[in-house]
Amino acid sequence: MAPSRGPSWTALAVVLAAYLISFAVFYPNVITITDEAAYLRQAAALSEGHTIVVAPNAFTGRDEPIQVSNYPPGTSLLMAPFIALGGWKAAFLLGALCLAATVLLLAWWLEREGRSRLFAIAVLMYPPALVISRCAMSDLPSTLIVTAALVLFWESRGRIGWMVGAGFLAGLSFALRDTNPLIFAPFAIGALVRRQGGAWPMALAGAVGAVIRFLSSLLVYGEIYHRNPGIFGFALSAPLQTLPIHLLALLVLVPGGLVFAALYRGKQRLEVLTAIALFVAVHLFYTYDAASSGGIKQLILAPRYFCPLLPLLVFAASESITRLAPRFAAMLPRARAIYATIAVVAASEAVAVNWAHARWSRGQRAIVDALYSRTTSQRPVITNLMVTRKYLNELYEREFGPRVIVDIDTVTAPRLAMLLTSHPSMDVALLDRRDSDYWRAASDADQRKIGEWARTFDLEPTTSTGELSGIGAVRLYAVRAR
Repeated sequence: MAPSRGPSWTALAVVLAAYLISFAVFYPNVITITDEAAYLRQAAALSEGHTIVVAPNAFTGRDEPIQVSNYPPGTSLLMAPFIALGGWKAAFLLGALCLAATVLLLAWWLEREGRSRLFAIAVLMYPPALVISRCAMSDLPSTLIVTAALVLFWESRGRIGWMVGAGFLAGLSFALRDTNPLIFAPFAIGALVRRQGGAWPMALAGAVGAVIRFLSSLLVYGEIYHRNPGIFGFALSAPLQTLPIHLLALLVLVPGGLVFAALYRGKQRLEVLTAIALFVAVHLFYTYDAASSGGIKQLILAPRYFCPLLPLLVFAASESITRLAPRFAAMLPRARAIYATIAVVAASEAVAVNWAHARWSRGQRAIVDALYSRTTSQRPVITNLMVTRKYLNELYEREFGPRVIVDIDTVTAPRLAMLLTSHPSMDVALLDRRDSDYWRAASDADQRKIGEWARTFDLEPTTSTGELSGIGAVRLYAVRAR
């Protein structure tokens, strides 16, 4: 029996309204994640009809193309229309809209299966999803596309068009992130093995959707499959470092989620459990656990990878909870107090996260202001680009003017002397991060280099801030030939 329409939809509407209104009131206005800068910079270039960004080279004096992103182009392609219409900050809307649409889609799916739509609120209450919805990242667009593919497949009921749509969206999700199709793959394989009607058209549509990844990669990177040559990969030993943070995400941030999902006994049980297990296993053996970010940021950045899995996890858990607690499930449609309580808690969490992230982001904005405060477009700026590329880039040029950026890792003492022959004075702008052992070691290395330069060049400190946003201090110097 399907739940009654009134209280559950009212609760959903209240929570979504609280989330969207508080998002608008505390609208994001600064880049806070390095990956986010990559997506945004690529999207801004695409919105202007370019695939690359051109920047001046301080050593040669010529404008040269730079590759601003190594990620699949799909997310940037989705952001490009927002940027074309409202500037780069308009791209922040994408995550919020995708999160809200995912919650509504999951609620409709739960209703079709005779379960309470209230379970859909769990997606909005997942802290990494709330925080990352305020960032221009691929997680929530991936979540919406994967969820839409699953819902179309599940509710196809022999309709070829729905199967084709499911396959196409599953293939399209590959253009946003490599692991997205893993969630849909068990369902596609199961449909082919059972010779389900529309299975082969669905598979063909999936291949067509996947081709978009290859074509977009060819367009942006000049190669049919461009892979991010990052420092993270897969290793058999990875679960030793990833298991604690992932279990926290799947058992605490989604209360009991993995346990309740494992107890699923509904339709296509094998496919549901295989999809969940496969996706979790892949990320267990992936070496990224965001430990370098430290503190509460790690609790957001590592578990965000499970956002695309979250709707299926909640869907599976809703079946086992409904089956194992029939009295509670039967009471839900009539228990307005329960709906009201959950709605108030979820709405309060949404507002609190939007407020807290906006408050924390003011420190990020202070870093931007400090880095630009004593630098100009007339002199090259030497910076620890690994840390500052999300603050010093062409997206802020309209506000602060252009800068000629030089990565400190490319500057030896002889190369600095060479630069000073054509630029009598240069700026050094460093973000001295102290929020994890990894960044402390990197900052100490930068400070040692500054100390070495001070013995050869005229190095004058011009600005030093206190700790900003719980990350570290900005230190600026003027350097001249002695």
